[in-house]
Amino acid sequence: MGAHNMIADKTIGNLHDRAKPQTLKNFFSQNVCVAAKPVRRIERKGSEGLEMVYDYAWEDPCTLAEVTDSILNYITILHQLWPLDPTGTMMLRVINKYKWISVASDLKDKVSVITAFFNAVLQDNSGRSVREETILSFKEQEELMKMSLIAHNLPNTVPTGRIQRHDQDHFNRGKGKSMNPNSSRANHNYNGSNNSNNSRNNGNRYSSVNNSNSRRGNSSSSRPRAT
Repeated sequence: MGAHNMIADKTIGNLHDRAKPQTLKNFFSQNVCVAAKPVRRIERKGSEGLEMVYDYAWEDPCTLAEVTDSILNYITILHQLWPLDPTGTMMLRVINKYKWISVASDLKDKVSVITAFFNAVLQDNSGRSVREETILSFKEQEELMKMSLIAHNLPNTVPTGRIQRHDQDHFNRGKGKSMNPNSSRANHNYNGSNNSNNSRNNGNRYSSVNNSNSRRGNSSSSRPRAT
């Protein structure tokens, strides 16, 4: 499925103009038919005070899966329209470097930090486009990530260490090592009663194995080596 089937037409149209900043919700798949919804009035603070604007009723991604879906939609459509712009891939690398905000225990904080970071990058890059400057580098994006973490009262250091394994893994490993206590005695009795049979069969088995190995060795020595 192409990205144009998962992103609102208005978002795709605005992405042609690099000077227009967009936000993460504009790339959320749930907003693909946002134009069919009623327009809502939004109050926001402008340069001349409080102003009224009208916009579509965009839905915000609320889970990490929805956030990931929105970022991937942005990366896909950005590559189609501006194939030389690595902004989306760099953002994904920054988020992955910080282990998808593993320092936050609350899901809302994780989503909020990533959303604020994404919106800040697109806002800054739109201003750079107006000033005819290059896009943010990886290190500059990482600084915006650190600022977003600080704004949410979270440590802005790079997380270290591995993700702890689930307790179910330990249960499965312990379950695999468990044995039936009666099975060891049964095997002991079986082995004891068949020691004489095994000793007789081992001699025949050993001789047959040696014969097969000798035949295999003769055939391999006569076979020319591949070059």
